Amino acid sequence: LQDLPFCKGNAIKYVLRYKNKNGLEDLKKAEYYIKADTKIAKPSVIEALVITEYLKKLLQTQKITETEYRCILNILVNPKEALADVNQLMSEYGTPLKEAVENSLKHQEQKQELDPIAQIIKAYRDFIE
Repeated sequence: LQDLPFCKGNAIKYVLRYKNKNGLEDLKKAEYYIKADTKIAKPSVIEALVITEYLKKLLQTQKITETEYRCILNILVNPKEALADVNQLMSEYGTPLKEAVENSLKHQEQKQELDPIAQIIKAYRDFIE
Protein backbone atom coordinates (compact mmCIF):
# COMPACT_ATOMS: atom_id res chain seq x y z
CA LEU A 1 0.00 0.00 0.00
CA GLN A 2 3.00 2.29 0.35
CA ASP A 3 3.15 3.07 -3.38
CA LEU A 4 -0.44 4.26 -3.67
CA PRO A 5 -1.13 7.92 -4.39
CA PHE A 6 -1.43 9.96 -1.20
CA CYS A 7 -5.20 10.59 -1.34
CA LYS A 8 -6.09 7.00 -2.18
CA GLY A 9 -3.85 5.69 0.61
CA ASN A 10 -5.34 8.06 3.17
CA ALA A 11 -8.91 7.25 2.12
CA ILE A 12 -8.21 3.53 2.54
CA LYS A 13 -6.52 4.13 5.90
CA TYR A 14 -9.55 5.97 7.27
CA VAL A 15 -12.01 3.34 6.02
CA LEU A 16 -9.97 0.58 7.64
CA ARG A 17 -9.64 2.27 11.02
CA TYR A 18 -12.90 4.16 11.60
CA LYS A 19 -14.44 1.51 13.89
CA ASN A 20 -11.43 1.44 16.20
CA LYS A 21 -10.45 5.11 16.17
CA ASN A 22 -12.57 8.16 15.46
CA GLY A 23 -15.74 6.72 13.93
CA LEU A 24 -17.73 9.15 11.83
CA GLU A 25 -14.87 11.68 11.81
CA ASP A 26 -12.63 9.12 10.04
CA LEU A 27 -15.36 8.35 7.48
CA LYS A 28 -15.67 12.07 6.76
CA LYS A 29 -11.89 12.23 6.25
CA ALA A 30 -12.11 9.26 3.86
CA GLU A 31 -14.81 11.10 1.96
CA TYR A 32 -12.61 14.22 1.81
CA TYR A 33 -9.64 12.30 0.39
CA ILE A 34 -11.80 10.51 -2.17
CA LYS A 35 -13.11 13.88 -3.36
CA ALA A 36 -9.61 15.37 -3.32
CA ASP A 37 -8.18 12.54 -5.39
CA THR A 38 -7.94 14.09 -8.82
CA LYS A 39 -5.71 11.37 -10.21
CA ILE A 40 -7.56 8.63 -12.03
CA ALA A 41 -4.39 6.54 -11.98
CA LYS A 42 -5.30 2.96 -11.33
CA PRO A 43 -2.95 0.62 -9.49
CA SER A 44 -0.90 -1.81 -11.52
CA VAL A 45 -2.29 -5.30 -12.04
CA ILE A 46 0.10 -6.73 -9.44
CA GLU A 47 -0.77 -4.03 -6.89
CA ALA A 48 -4.48 -4.61 -7.51
CA LEU A 49 -4.08 -8.37 -7.01
CA VAL A 50 -2.10 -7.93 -3.79
CA ILE A 51 -4.59 -5.43 -2.40
CA THR A 52 -7.56 -7.59 -3.41
CA GLU A 53 -6.10 -10.68 -1.75
CA TYR A 54 -5.33 -8.70 1.41
CA LEU A 55 -8.88 -7.36 1.52
CA LYS A 56 -10.36 -10.81 0.90
CA LYS A 57 -8.47 -12.12 3.94
CA LEU A 58 -9.79 -9.26 6.05
CA LEU A 59 -13.30 -9.96 4.78
CA GLN A 60 -13.03 -13.71 5.46
CA THR A 61 -11.86 -13.10 9.02
CA GLN A 62 -14.70 -10.59 9.46
CA LYS A 63 -12.31 -7.73 10.15
CA ILE A 64 -14.08 -5.70 7.44
CA THR A 65 -17.64 -5.74 6.10
CA GLU A 66 -18.79 -6.20 2.51
CA THR A 67 -19.42 -2.45 2.24
CA GLU A 68 -15.92 -1.63 3.55
CA TYR A 69 -14.42 -4.14 1.10
CA ARG A 70 -16.33 -2.66 -1.84
CA CYS A 71 -15.49 0.88 -0.72
CA ILE A 72 -11.75 0.23 -0.63
CA LEU A 73 -11.77 -1.42 -4.05
CA ASN A 74 -13.76 1.52 -5.42
CA ILE A 75 -11.31 4.00 -3.89
CA LEU A 76 -8.72 2.41 -6.13
CA VAL A 77 -10.71 2.26 -9.36
CA ASN A 78 -14.02 4.15 -9.12
CA PRO A 79 -14.04 7.21 -6.82
CA LYS A 80 -17.70 8.07 -7.54
CA GLU A 81 -18.82 4.66 -6.31
CA ALA A 82 -16.41 4.95 -3.36
CA LEU A 83 -18.21 8.14 -2.28
CA ALA A 84 -21.53 6.30 -2.30
CA ASP A 85 -19.96 3.49 -0.24
CA VAL A 86 -18.52 5.93 2.32
CA ASN A 87 -21.92 7.59 2.63
CA GLN A 88 -23.49 4.18 3.23
CA LEU A 89 -20.88 3.44 5.93
CA MET A 90 -21.69 6.78 7.56
CA SER A 91 -25.39 5.97 7.66
CA GLU A 92 -24.72 2.47 9.02
CA TYR A 93 -22.24 3.69 11.62
CA GLY A 94 -24.80 5.29 13.93
CA THR A 95 -27.24 2.37 13.82
CA PRO A 96 -25.57 0.02 16.37
CA LEU A 97 -25.01 2.93 18.74
CA LYS A 98 -28.62 4.04 18.47
CA GLU A 99 -29.84 0.48 19.08
CA ALA A 100 -27.54 0.12 22.11
CA VAL A 101 -28.86 3.35 23.63
CA GLU A 102 -32.47 2.32 23.01
CA ASN A 103 -31.88 -1.12 24.54
CA SER A 104 -30.18 0.45 27.55
CA LEU A 105 -33.12 2.78 28.10
CA LYS A 106 -35.59 -0.11 27.84
CA HIS A 107 -33.55 -2.10 30.34
CA GLN A 108 -33.46 0.81 32.79
CA GLU A 109 -37.20 1.31 32.46
CA GLN A 110 -37.82 -2.38 33.17
CA LYS A 111 -35.74 -2.19 36.34
CA GLN A 112 -37.59 0.95 37.46
CA GLU A 113 -34.29 2.19 38.87
CA LEU A 114 -34.26 5.48 37.04
CA ASP A 115 -32.40 8.32 38.67
CA PRO A 116 -34.17 11.70 38.98
CA ILE A 117 -32.54 13.14 35.84
CA ALA A 118 -33.52 10.09 33.81
CA GLN A 119 -37.09 10.39 35.13
CA ILE A 120 -37.21 14.02 33.97
CA ILE A 121 -35.89 13.04 30.55
CA LYS A 122 -38.43 10.23 30.30
CA ALA A 123 -41.26 12.55 31.35
CA TYR A 124 -40.14 15.08 28.74
CA ARG A 125 -40.03 12.39 26.01
CA ASP A 126 -43.51 11.19 27.00
CA PHE A 127 -44.76 14.79 26.91
CA ILE A 128 -43.43 15.56 23.42
CA GLU A 129 -44.75 12.28 21.97
